[in-house]
Amino acid sequence: MLFSPIFGYIGDRYNRKYIMASGIFFWSCLTLAGSFVGRDKFHLFLFLRALVGIGEATYSTIAPTIIADLFVKDMRSRMLMIFYFAIPVGSGLGYIVGSNVASAFGKWQYALRVTPPLGVICNLSEEIVVFRSPVSVGTPQVYGAFDHLWRGIEEDTDEETIPPEVL
Repeated sequence: MLFSPIFGYIGDRYNRKYIMASGIFFWSCLTLAGSFVGRDKFHLFLFLRALVGIGEATYSTIAPTIIADLFVKDMRSRMLMIFYFAIPVGSGLGYIVGSNVASAFGKWQYALRVTPPLGVICNLSEEIVVFRSPVSVGTPQVYGAFDHLWRGIEEDTDEETIPPEVL
């Protein structure tokens, strides 16, 4: 939560594709590193898991803006719905897959070692799918909406429609 506004600010000024890719890479590496921490270093494990949250902050902040840039109108809403629906579904699948992997290998650390290959798949798919400019496509539409709203307010407050005693 602390880093989401920071990555939002950075994402508005720099190439979001590379910010998100580096965040996924950071997240994957720290997850893998956490799987090798010994039993006597629990404080290090907690620290690494906290840093994983920074990688997740890049993804959760930047991904919706990239989706908004790739799609327009109804398709944008549908894709954002799928993205936000996939978060709890993916979380639930993480528990299921993680427990099955830990049971299969006999060690909980292997549940964390499943994540880095998924991070590689995410980065490769991002490289293939996201090819547009880092400049937001959605921004002019937002400003256009505010312009339309402001024009409506101006029309409602013309001096001709306001009684002279109010002026």
